Amino acid sequence: MTCMRMLILGGVLLAAQGGLLQRAQAQTATQTSSAVPKVAAQKPAAPAVATPPVAKYPFGLVEPKVRVVRSQAEIVTGTRAGAQVGDVLLPGQRLTTQAQSGADLKYADGTKVSLMENSDLSLYGVAPPPPAPGKKPKAFKPGTTTLKSGELLITVPNPPPPAQVQAAPVAKKPVAAKPSPSTVIATPVGKVTVAQGSMARVTVEPTGVTRVAVYSGSAQLAPLGKGKPLTLSAGTASRVDSAKSGVAPAMPLPGSPVVKGVQQMLFSTGEAVAVAGSYEAPTGATDISATRVQLADDVGFDRMVSDVRVTGTTGPLVTQQLSPGDHYVRLSALTKDGMEGPMTAPIKIRVARVSLAPGGDGKPATVTVTGKHFVCGLDDGALSAAMVGVPLSLMPAREHVVRCALTAEASRVEEKAEYKVSAAQSGPLISRLEPGAVTYSPTEGQRPLTLVLQDAAGVPVTGARVKAEGRGGVQLGDVVETTTPGSYTTTARWPLTSLVGHSVHYSANDVDAFDGRLPDVMAPDATAGNKGGDAEGSATDDGKGKKRFQLEIGAFPLTMIDTQSLVFAIGGGLEIGGRVRLPYGALAFALRPQYEYFGSNPARTHVVAVGVPITYRMRKDIDAPLVPYVGILPQFIADNSALTRDGVQLGDAAWRTGFGLGALLGNEFRFKHGAVFLEGGYRHVLLRSAPVEIPSLSGVFVNLGYRATF
Repeated sequence: MTCMRMLILGGVLLAAQGGLLQRAQAQTATQTSSAVPKVAAQKPAAPAVATPPVAKYPFGLVEPKVRVVRSQAEIVTGTRAGAQVGDVLLPGQRLTTQAQSGADLKYADGTKVSLMENSDLSLYGVAPPPPAPGKKPKAFKPGTTTLKSGELLITVPNPPPPAQVQAAPVAKKPVAAKPSPSTVIATPVGKVTVAQGSMARVTVEPTGVTRVAVYSGSAQLAPLGKGKPLTLSAGTASRVDSAKSGVAPAMPLPGSPVVKGVQQMLFSTGEAVAVAGSYEAPTGATDISATRVQLADDVGFDRMVSDVRVTGTTGPLVTQQLSPGDHYVRLSALTKDGMEGPMTAPIKIRVARVSLAPGGDGKPATVTVTGKHFVCGLDDGALSAAMVGVPLSLMPAREHVVRCALTAEASRVEEKAEYKVSAAQSGPLISRLEPGAVTYSPTEGQRPLTLVLQDAAGVPVTGARVKAEGRGGVQLGDVVETTTPGSYTTTARWPLTSLVGHSVHYSANDVDAFDGRLPDVMAPDATAGNKGGDAEGSATDDGKGKKRFQLEIGAFPLTMIDTQSLVFAIGGGLEIGGRVRLPYGALAFALRPQYEYFGSNPARTHVVAVGVPITYRMRKDIDAPLVPYVGILPQFIADNSALTRDGVQLGDAAWRTGFGLGALLGNEFRFKHGAVFLEGGYRHVLLRSAPVEIPSLSGVFVNLGYRATF
C-alpha cells in the first residue's frame, strides 16, 4: 500500500510540473507575440545537424600536448611507447627522455615545459603501481605534476587582459587567484609554483636535491617538510636538499658568458667546417665551475643538435663541425653550487654552400653559392642577393674571390666571409699558337708568334700574365698583349744553322702550361711562300705537328706469381703495335707474344701466351717524361705441364689451352725515341681445366721493358 501511494503521489507531482511548464511556455509565447509585430509566414527552417561534443580532458585539468620531440623520448603508462608530436599526455602518464634527447609540452592555457635529457616527468601525479595478482587496483587520484629526476624549463604566459565589464562592488576581502595546475611542479623533496609571466628552471638530482632558478617573473619554492616557502624573484635561485630540510636562502644567479669572435658567416664545399669563436666567464663572476653550450638548427632550439656542459670558464665556442645551413648556439654559466644562469641570446651561424663547375663543352667554369638570406659578389663586384644561387662565370687561369655577408651593410669581420678560387680551379683555358711568316737576315731567321687565349665558351681571356720559352734553338722576345682581346704576341729568332725542331713552351698566370711545335723552316733561298704551319695546342693536327699515329716495338722480361698454387714464374715477351693520339692522351694497342716458365714442385709448366693489350695513356702530352697508363689484356694461353718430385718428372706432360683476361697499370719513363716501361697487373684464366697440382696460371705479374716509338 505504501508503494502504491508513493507512485500515485509521484504521478501527481509530474502532472503538476507538466501543467506549470505548459502555462509558462504559453505565457512566454503570449508576451512574445504582443511585443513583436506580425510578419508573413515563412517555411520552417531545416533541423540543424547535431555536432558531436568535443571530448574533455579528464578531471577538468589543463590538457598538455607534445609539441617537440628530440631524439629518444617515451610515454610510459604500463608499457613504453615513443612520444610523437601531437600526443596528449593523460594524468598519471610519464614522459621520459634519454641522453642527448628531450621533449617539449604545451598546455592548453599556454604554459610551456621543455624537458631536458635523462629526465622523468609524471603528469598530474604519480599513478599507483600495478596491483598484486588477485588484488583490486587502487584508484588514481590526480595530483601535482612531478619531476622525479632530471631538468625542465617552464614558461608561464602573462594573464589575458581584463575584459571591459561594468564595475562591480569591491569585495571586502579579495581572494587570491588559485594557480593553474599546469604551473605547479612537485619534486621528491618540495614543490615549485611558477607565477604568471615567469620562466624558471627546475632540476632534480637522483638523490632528490631540488634546485630552482628564476629568469623572469617569480616562483615559489616550498619544502616537503615543515619549513616555510620562499618566493624567488628574477635573477635568484635556491635549493632544497632533503624532505626534512628547509629552503636555502635565495642567492643571485650568475650572468651570461661573454662570447667573442664568433665567425657567423662561413663557406663549405659540402664538407663540415669548423667555427671560430670563444667564450669567457660572466663579468665579475668568481664561482663559475662549468659552461653549458647548446647547438640547434633553429632559433627556437626545437631541433637541438647538442647540449653539453663543459668544465671550466673558457673554451672554443663550437667544438664540432657544421654542415651547410643555418645553425644557432647559446650558452649559460653554472656555479659550483649547480645553479645555472640565463642563456645568452641565440647566435646565428650561417654556413653557405660553394660549388665549382669545371667548365668544358663550350661552357666556362663557374662558381655558385647556395643558401638563403645573405648577399654575395664576385671579386670586386657589389654584394647582392641576386648573386646567390646563380652560376658566376670565371675567367680561366686567374684567381677569383667569392665574397658573401649576412647583409650588404655588414661591417664586422665575423659577419663576412671570402672563398678563394685558385687560378688552377678556374679553367679550362684554351690556347692556340699562330706562327707568322718567316723572314731572314744575314745571320738569323725570325717569325712573329701570336698566342690566342680563350675560355671554354670562346670568350677571350685578357689581362693574363703570359711567359714563353723557346726550344730547339729558338729565342723568344717579351710577350705583349695586343689590342685584340685575348691575343698575345712575341717574336721567335733562330740561327741559320738551326732550321728544324723548333717549339715553344708557354704558360698563363704560372698555372696552365702548354707546348706548341713550330713548323720546320727551309733554307733562306727556299722560304718563299712559307707562311708557317700549325702547332700542338691548335684545334687540328694534320701531320704538320706531331704524328697522330706512331709505331711501337718493345721487349720485356716478366715475373709472375700464381695466386692459387703460390708458385713463381719467369719469362719474357715481345710486342709490336702502335698508339693513336687523342685530344687528351692516346690509345695504344699491340700484339704481345710471351713465354712463362713455372719450375717449382710439384709441377713444371711451360706457357706460351699471345695477348692483345689495349691501353690508354693518361697525359695531354704523351711524350712527357712520365706518362701513366691503364689497360686490359686479353690472352690466348697454351701450356705444357707435368708433375714433378724433387726435380724428377712424373709421367708424361700434357698440353692444355685456356683464355686469360687481365687488367694492367703501368708507367712510361720516356726518352727521345722511346720509353722504359714498368707495368703490373692481374690475369684470370678461363676455359682451362687442370689438376690442383698444376699451376692455375691465374695471378699477378710485373713487366719491365723498353718500348721504341717511330
